[in-house]
Amino acid sequence: DSSQPLIEWIREFYRDFRVGRKGNLIAPRTVQEDLAIVELYLGKRAPVLAGTPLRKVTTGALATFFREIAERGNRDGQPLAQATVQRLYRVLCSRLSFAVRIGKIKKSPIDSDLIAFSGRESREQQTLNATQARALLDVAPRDRFGA
Repeated sequence: DSSQPLIEWIREFYRDFRVGRKGNLIAPRTVQEDLAIVELYLGKRAPVLAGTPLRKVTTGALATFFREIAERGNRDGQPLAQATVQRLYRVLCSRLSFAVRIGKIKKSPIDSDLIAFSGRESREQQTLNATQARALLDVAPRDRFGA
């Protein structure tokens, strides 16, 4: 039912489905931790979003929610730890994707192209060119196998 509030859908998922990666059941401890973070940050700190019907949850509302909890989400109004924001993002992303899979909604409002926060920052890898690699190998001590 797409008129079901977002937080009620998440509770239903953990009560009735609990399907994780590769179809395995999510461990009871993970269920408990995920629900605790959802209840605290979504249920208590964003009750309007939590009560929004699933079909009416928008990318913009989620983007605002994540920005606000990242900037001032702890109980003192200070930035929330990045690991906490990342976990909450992964939980909501997974639950909304599952809602799409079972036909509760047509498309997940968490779209990686529209919400900048992905939980991980990409860094450009620096590599050595052929001359630098040869110079490194020339000065590197040989290991005990003569390599």
